[in-house]
Amino acid sequence: QPAQRGQPRLPVVAKCVAFLDAHGLDLEGLYRVPGSSATIRDLKALFNQNDEVVVLDDHHCGADIAGLLKLFFRELPDPLMTSALMSDFLAATAQSDHNAKLIAIREGTLRLPDANYETLKVMCGHLHRVCQNQATTKMTVENLALIFGPTFLEGGGGAMAPAQMQLQFECVKCLILYQ
Repeated sequence: QPAQRGQPRLPVVAKCVAFLDAHGLDLEGLYRVPGSSATIRDLKALFNQNDEVVVLDDHHCGADIAGLLKLFFRELPDPLMTSALMSDFLAATAQSDHNAKLIAIREGTLRLPDANYETLKVMCGHLHRVCQNQATTKMTVENLALIFGPTFLEGGGGAMAPAQMQLQFECVKCLILYQ
């Protein structure tokens, strides 16, 4: 169900981000170290059954929750930043003037559907916190942009040209840095 601007996101995103902000910002390799496939599969099934009642607590592993969150974005039928707006985001990122680039990317985010906008806002804030803790997490903004670029801004399932992949990486990097 789409959320209105400023209202809570999808429960799986909200719960995973809250857990990782509380328990994952001190984990080395957050989002890089794989979680348990079986645990991630079980958590996905719980969220699919009734996402409102799932409780993530201290007995859960940060790598499992990070893996669940990555899986959620990979399995979206349309990327978070939408296939329809992909070329606009890439064109915005290709601008040579840094301020114009940031403005154009921001304008693109404002054209996202409400649920996508709110989810992207929450995720970029979270990823910014992860890279602020890079001394511990060992996850730089570049690491995070490489991981989340293809899931936030994918080219409709087809292979992207290297130049497009670079723009995708730069776009997500800007979103994380300047969220």
